[in-house]
Amino acid sequence: MSLKDAAERVSAIEQAFHDDANALSASDAAMRLTVLAAVGRHGDAFTEAAQGGRAAEVERYLDQGLDVNIKHSELGWTALHMAAANGHEDIVRLLLRHGADHSKMSSKKEKTPLELAVQRGHSSIANLLRKGSLAGSSTASHEEFVEAARRGQTDVLRRLLGDGVHVHVTNRYGVSALMFAADQGHVEATRLLLHHGADPKSLTKFGQPLFLSVVDHGHTKIAQLFLDYGAPVQMATDDLVTGLHIAAERGHADLCQLLLRYNADKSARTASGDTPYRVAYRSEMLTSQTSGGETLQVLLS
Repeated sequence: MSLKDAAERVSAIEQAFHDDANALSASDAAMRLTVLAAVGRHGDAFTEAAQGGRAAEVERYLDQGLDVNIKHSELGWTALHMAAANGHEDIVRLLLRHGADHSKMSSKKEKTPLELAVQRGHSSIANLLRKGSLAGSSTASHEEFVEAARRGQTDVLRRLLGDGVHVHVTNRYGVSALMFAADQGHVEATRLLLHHGADPKSLTKFGQPLFLSVVDHGHTKIAQLFLDYGAPVQMATDDLVTGLHIAAERGHADLCQLLLRYNADKSARTASGDTPYRVAYRSEMLTSQTSGGETLQVLLS
């Protein structure tokens, strides 16, 4: 292969890596690692070896004294992030034996290796990293709990609740498990959290009633759960906008029917004087129908 041909192939490999690292052939991936090492990007070669499940390459770099926690220059992930995200348990074990920091954040995605393992569904690696966490490291458990709610993983939620994680904990962004479960429409996860004491009257991180956000998203079954667990049907914003106003404006006819069944006041007025009927009229939603064929015009009259 001429120097020009080699350069063109390396360029193609580089582009393929940025487009889809998983699409690289084994030979191209091996060549890329060789090229990275040749140009002095040993940290990138090391982390990409972990990404690709190349245990021998990873161990060779470790034996040479490379920093186990070095981050990829472009991706901002350590080798442990790479291995955990891609399901390479043997490499995760190898890195942990060499002192890899399981609590280190990636510089771009702001995720720990444990969070990545949970997100990608690598449960055995998640358990391994969890055992490697510092005793009493509540932050990792809180992040995992909220992430499990976002993904609707009721089995993980049950386990963490059994381990003593409090149902009201939030992640580092101030988002609770209930906020995520409800927002994503995970009915069973929402039911589980409410059963364990999550507050149906809680506010979002922006200070608005979470129940109204549920209504806004049109999650009828979750709205009923909130009501059954004590959310006031007349809960409103500072501008006196109720759930019925929101459901009417969005054309969520089944939700309007549900709210009325729980005694929502269809004569309630917002701060600007609008009734739910008026809001639906202005939004051209009066012809929206319930699953039983009843229109909002009839429901809200």
